[in-house]
Amino acid sequence: MASRTCWNCGKDSHHTKCGDLVSPGRRDGTWSGLFQCDNCGFCSLGMLTLSDTFDLNNAQAALRNGADVSWLPERFSGKPYPDVPGHIASAASEAHTCYSAGAYRGAIMLARAVVEATAKDKGATSGTLAAKIQKLYDENHIRELIRDTADEIRYLGNDMAHGDFIDAVTSVDAEDVLAFMAEVLDEVYQAPARVNARREQRLARKAASEE
Repeated sequence: MASRTCWNCGKDSHHTKCGDLVSPGRRDGTWSGLFQCDNCGFCSLGMLTLSDTFDLNNAQAALRNGADVSWLPERFSGKPYPDVPGHIASAASEAHTCYSAGAYRGAIMLARAVVEATAKDKGATSGTLAAKIQKLYDENHIRELIRDTADEIRYLGNDMAHGDFIDAVTSVDAEDVLAFMAEVLDEVYQAPARVNARREQRLARKAASEE
């Protein structure tokens, strides 16, 4: 069964095979075919590598039985950040898009910029990034642990911010930085929004019970 997150509509949907799979003629079990999204109708190229399957019928049976399919175009996905100001949330989402595309330096640099934009949004507009993070802490926007977390982003992004690209950047580095960024955004924006929403609901229930 051929399913994927469609590159066009973004839905997790079944993709119907259009015609037979084809092979380039190499004896390496490589097959490809055109698949149409059942949701939006746009097509993707699906590719299978079946090292011991050189027969079309066997290849198509393997597809029906759930063989792994690689897809083109790829879908590069961001991540929503509710209750975060739009300009900051879009940059944070774009950092995840960079990560999904394997652009790990881009993910780290955007995450670093998101932390700085968060500090500026809360009034820390001058000085180095370290000073801005410290001001967030001094003015009780973040706890000590989150301050130290934000510093981790600063350390990992500093060299690249100054044009030093000597050290390799791994997916694990980028994952760590995105996780740190999420903690900062949750501390400054999302957790207070959740608490305030619960408080408003509680006050509304109390007012209704007193009527």
